[in-house]
Amino acid sequence: MIGQRSFGQLWRGRVVNHVLRVTILRISDELEFQDVAPGAMIALGWQGRPAACLKPFRTAVQNIRRDVHSDLVTTLRDQYVLHMPNIIHRAMPNANKAPVLAQYAKSEHLGLFDELIGPYGNGFTLDGADRYMFKFHAAMGTGVNAGRLVACGNPEFQAAVRDLVAGFPAGQYRAITIDLLAASICFLKASFTFLFHGDEGDARDWNTVTYGQWNSKIYSSAYIADVKEWLLDEDECLTEYDVLQKLRQQHNDN
Repeated sequence: MIGQRSFGQLWRGRVVNHVLRVTILRISDELEFQDVAPGAMIALGWQGRPAACLKPFRTAVQNIRRDVHSDLVTTLRDQYVLHMPNIIHRAMPNANKAPVLAQYAKSEHLGLFDELIGPYGNGFTLDGADRYMFKFHAAMGTGVNAGRLVACGNPEFQAAVRDLVAGFPAGQYRAITIDLLAASICFLKASFTFLFHGDEGDARDWNTVTYGQWNSKIYSSAYIADVKEWLLDEDECLTEYDVLQKLRQQHNDN
């Protein structure tokens, strides 16, 4: 865009911190420039100035908004992978610097991730009340829930969410909210879903797929809202996860 300017490293870092805070508190929303612009103005020390002052930096702010969201998605995925048992490659090697290692890692991840976004196991399907019971967060229930799936019971999922919020700014930003849980399920579904770029008839292997990316057209705010509604539904979505149980109680009290 003609006339657009970028931030220096110091100022960009300050804007990133403010955009991150807005993104965390509105993690289930599709944020636009006008949503993060006030925070950018504060980061730049431009309180009281006309909003038009930020116009030359519109593209830079939009890029920061996109990068912050993308980092949240990939950070959650990476934290999850670190906690996975029986996995050899716990990182995504740089294909340019280590092509052979990257090939082996992607081949391993392709099989593991495909399983994680599928149903929990034989006899279970991703439909009806279990439509969002992806294996990466579901677990088998105990006690009165024996034989049925419970949401957010997977220990790797719980650990990944804890690790994610531990890296957030202190205070209210580190709270695990119902919006964060719903968004986390959508983030992992997107990042574990490999994208096929081969031609018709090509094998689906490391050479024809790329790692999953966030697509707001698929994982829209409406999609996240539906996952949130499902998580809050005690009849459709069973759970033994104490965090979700407390969030349901808070929601019902309000």
